[in-house]
Amino acid sequence: MLITIIVLLSSASIMKAQQPIGLPSTIFQEVTRPDLIPPGSYVQAAEWAAASPAYSHQIGRMVDDPQAAEGEAWEADRGDKAGEALLYGPYVSLPPGDYVAFMRIERTGSSDDNTVSVIDASVDSGQSLLNARSLPLQELPRNRYVESPLGFHTPGGKLEVRLHWSGYCPLRVDKVTVYKVTGASMSNLMELVPQPVETPTPNNLKPVYEKRPFKYNFPQSKSPAKTLLVVDLTHLDPSMQLLMLSLEGLVNRKKPEIYCLYTPTDMFWLQWMKKRGWIEGWKSVTDPLSLLKRYRSFYHGLVINDPNLPASKNIATMLAGVDNLLVASPSLAKQLRIPIAADLRGKWKTNVSAYRWAFDHLWPQLNHHVIACTDSDQIGLRDYLIENKVFLFWLSGRIDGALPGANPQAEMDLMEQLLARMPVNIPVMSYPWNGKDVGVGEGAGVTLFAEFGKYLVGTIDCTNLSVHSGISLPAFHQLHAHIPPLNNKKIYVSWIMSDGDNLPVLTTGNFPQLWKSSVRGRLPVGWTMSPSAWTLIPDVVSYYYRTASPDDQFVGAVSGVGYTYPDSYGIRYRSPYREQVFDGFLKQTAHYYSKMDMVDAWIMGVSKDSLITRYAQEIPDLQGIFPDYGARVSSYGATTYPTIRNVPVFHAVTNQSENFTDAQQIAAMVSQVEAITPKQRPAFLHLFATNWFCSLPMMEAVIKKLGPDYIAVRPDQLTGLYRKYLAKERVLARIPAEAVAIQGSPFRMHCIIQNVTDTPMKITMKVASGLKKPFAKLSHNSFLPDIPYEAIVGGIPYGTGVTLEVKGRNVTHTVRLPIHIINSDQILGGLQGLEGADGNPSTLQFVAHYNAVSLGHLIGEETVDTKAHAGVAWAVSGKENQSVHALYGPYITVPAGNYLAVYRIERTGPGSGTAVEFDPCVGGGKIVLTTKSVDSSELPEDRYVYIPVLFHHPGGQLETRAISVGDTPLHFDSVDIWSYP
Repeated sequence: MLITIIVLLSSASIMKAQQPIGLPSTIFQEVTRPDLIPPGSYVQAAEWAAASPAYSHQIGRMVDDPQAAEGEAWEADRGDKAGEALLYGPYVSLPPGDYVAFMRIERTGSSDDNTVSVIDASVDSGQSLLNARSLPLQELPRNRYVESPLGFHTPGGKLEVRLHWSGYCPLRVDKVTVYKVTGASMSNLMELVPQPVETPTPNNLKPVYEKRPFKYNFPQSKSPAKTLLVVDLTHLDPSMQLLMLSLEGLVNRKKPEIYCLYTPTDMFWLQWMKKRGWIEGWKSVTDPLSLLKRYRSFYHGLVINDPNLPASKNIATMLAGVDNLLVASPSLAKQLRIPIAADLRGKWKTNVSAYRWAFDHLWPQLNHHVIACTDSDQIGLRDYLIENKVFLFWLSGRIDGALPGANPQAEMDLMEQLLARMPVNIPVMSYPWNGKDVGVGEGAGVTLFAEFGKYLVGTIDCTNLSVHSGISLPAFHQLHAHIPPLNNKKIYVSWIMSDGDNLPVLTTGNFPQLWKSSVRGRLPVGWTMSPSAWTLIPDVVSYYYRTASPDDQFVGAVSGVGYTYPDSYGIRYRSPYREQVFDGFLKQTAHYYSKMDMVDAWIMGVSKDSLITRYAQEIPDLQGIFPDYGARVSSYGATTYPTIRNVPVFHAVTNQSENFTDAQQIAAMVSQVEAITPKQRPAFLHLFATNWFCSLPMMEAVIKKLGPDYIAVRPDQLTGLYRKYLAKERVLARIPAEAVAIQGSPFRMHCIIQNVTDTPMKITMKVASGLKKPFAKLSHNSFLPDIPYEAIVGGIPYGTGVTLEVKGRNVTHTVRLPIHIINSDQILGGLQGLEGADGNPSTLQFVAHYNAVSLGHLIGEETVDTKAHAGVAWAVSGKENQSVHALYGPYITVPAGNYLAVYRIERTGPGSGTAVEFDPCVGGGKIVLTTKSVDSSELPEDRYVYIPVLFHHPGGQLETRAISVGDTPLHFDSVDIWSYP
């Protein structure tokens, strides 16, 4: 990540700064920003040499340096990849409190770009950012070490102090020293800004439609030249790289002749193109600047970006495409004897004004059917963006939003207006995220694009698309597996490997690495892949299809022709346009599924059954739907079911954690699968594998540990086996795997009844046992095929379960629902506030039961606990002595209404003060619905109790969060949710 900031400090201001108590003069005298050192008492907490084993590095090398404290430093120089971490770690636990970290840095080169690096402090493996600060060129004198300070408050946990290198200016880092500070305030040192949020307008729109001037959803190049000129960019600085990528885009617009080596796999794909006969060979260009002379007729001059305004690089890219120019930095322009056609220095003071000018002046000449959300420092994609005159924009976040010229909220407001003026169902290229808190973020960006009927095709730094897209191939065909006989005693499971929607995952990492695993070919796997890859990287797609084994299947990702959240798609448009926009997206998806021979869909960001149904309705060849990025459901009845046309829906049942070891991942996934496996047989489960945290050997180990009752099959085999099961069942009753009731409170529960034959059927249902004053209400008498019908079962529970009898034509099913009844004397404080107007207990309608281990966590670990319902609990030791969410999720969608959440927890050792806080909220924590604190003294030791929390939800996603506070060790067993009148 490259960011720009100017800091001017007079010598007088430095001299007037007072040295804080306890801070050594050796550090104070070298400090670059004394204004960032708050007065107070300083005690050294830790120190690490940058070149020591304590630190890790994505780039750079150790060098001898007599000026470094231990004679060695860690150095990044030109040729190292921009935006990577020169230092990360060391993952040490420090007590909660205020700290200042001092990073001893030396600049060993120069640059006209004011971007050098970013330093930050974080916990939770970088997920919780404590503070971040950019280091401008002016702050770091050349060939002299200085101390760069960063103040922050940590709640405790494993701390990282990192440095992210810009790629423009050579740096050396000697060491990092951290001081604990007392008697000081950190509030004025925070350089993070609020994340932008969407506004209510524009809304109630009518969509814009324009005829696309090219055949497919992306423009494609002409066929490549038989011999390509190959330029190695890996050892050039970013300014020269961007110049050469500009030339590549302009030249390849006529016919692809230039191919750049920018990523580690670019040579591999070049060799694959030759192997397949799409090119005859290539010639290496030893002097990249020689191409400027060879192709002089292709460009009219240079456009110089403004180093002080990040947006200017994006504006320069657009001008390069429109006016046939090369993008150059100021210093590079001085070296080149090329006329300057446009100089953007000082033209705008803010990113917003720059992007507004670009839309007002350049949009008529730009491509109206592809846009790109790309950070100014993401340059690998720019050959394609320039070639095809793509509109570029960026939405800054908490870190880059603090830079001069940035205003995240104003940028959000502008882009909402511009997105409304652009055609619907067009792709957004690159990515709205460039590191933690850099950019608006993945979820927020994808949601914003979806609301305006746009979908993301992840292509951040995806190289040579101006060449790859020129290889024209017919529709692909993949190997389809036969459907084995159905064994009524088995549990069938199918793996889906995530993130194939992101083209760099397919081209650079980490699919090429996963693909080489020795396990591939003996473990059935569904590999997700973007259908848009057919237009942008057909040669890369051909590699996977031609080298696939019979156990490899390609599944459409995510959630169709591009990455989007169907729940949000088109919602800025008024009805019925919203439905038309979404159906247009599905029509595109169906077209590109057919090109890729895809019959199964991996989707996410969809909670409404009606939207899942639309996939089955609008994609005629669709055979199976695999929703969710990790587990989001709690019962088998909600996990596996048919939708229209009896197309099976398999929600994910596994998650992975980036903080787990391989052994912990395997054990956790086995536990997740076993917890949701129903007692009925056969059963069918979708196992989700996050490509970043899960390998094929781990997936194979999970299957082995599950045992012989579990059979791994491909996704298409899972759908085929499930269809065989439906044909036998004829009538399907979808009920929770188990329900929970409270002693003495009337109980109600929703279930789904489906006719899974081809003709209408009369169906009846009654309660056979387990409920006093029972009732069973069906919404219809005659059940049409394909349609799920709601039924309500209620009464006063007794015993351990409810037995239902469901009858249809030539079939009778006896269905048993296990029910756990909570004794009212185990509820801490009772259930005040739940009585009806008549004084009697309100009827509790069961919503869901979640084992604590299946929810999200920022602290704690899974532990064996025979007193827990599932035999395992989520344990928080109390040693962390911090306030962090031990539980969060499950992000289920609920209607507006009153809700009761009951948490089952126990105290497992001594503690003091507040032990836990509960704060159910609208999903994502945007709105906290209520808070409830429980003191350690209220919790009996080594005995589980239930904590009730009442709240009103406005409708939408629900989280039921629990925060571990202070020093109390706890076990979390489960969370149960009901609605009530």
